[in-house]
Amino acid sequence: MIYLPEKKITKNQVIPFMDTSETIGSDWTPTWKRIDKSTIFDLAFNPQSESVDYISMEAAVEEVSSYQPELPQEIALYRGNVIYDFVEKLCINLPVGDSVKVPVLLCWPPKPKSSGSGEDIQAWQVKECRLLLTNYNSVDGKITFTLKLGGTIEKGTATITEGAPTFSAAA
Repeated sequence: MIYLPEKKITKNQVIPFMDTSETIGSDWTPTWKRIDKSTIFDLAFNPQSESVDYISMEAAVEEVSSYQPELPQEIALYRGNVIYDFVEKLCINLPVGDSVKVPVLLCWPPKPKSSGSGEDIQAWQVKECRLLLTNYNSVDGKITFTLKLGGTIEKGTATITEGAPTFSAAA
């Protein structure tokens, strides 16, 4: 194994994108837009677990069956910002059911490729993400919401060209 020098991950390297196309379906062509005017990023993994008390062990163990990640998020109140305009429309319309599904692409910080040339961006694509509106606060100047990343999380890689990502599912 090759050990590389430590490199600090910075807040701008973990990039959440939302699909603002509103075209989910068989002919889905995402329009990924970066969540940009936010001051928070605290991805909660929310492990789903069960305590199991096997007879061969002195104490019970915790078995993890799945994860139910969620990403609390916000967007500053700037009309003309694509994400603000998209979320404001949701606030006005108060969607429920399948109307709260908003595909999300989460790109992890790039790391050197194992081949040694270029960088890999690991990514999650979640087509069934639910966007839950929380607050519209004109005093603080932001809308808060939570991205519930449950369901099927497709793992793969992404390339970002001129700010637009392209996702490739893992084999």
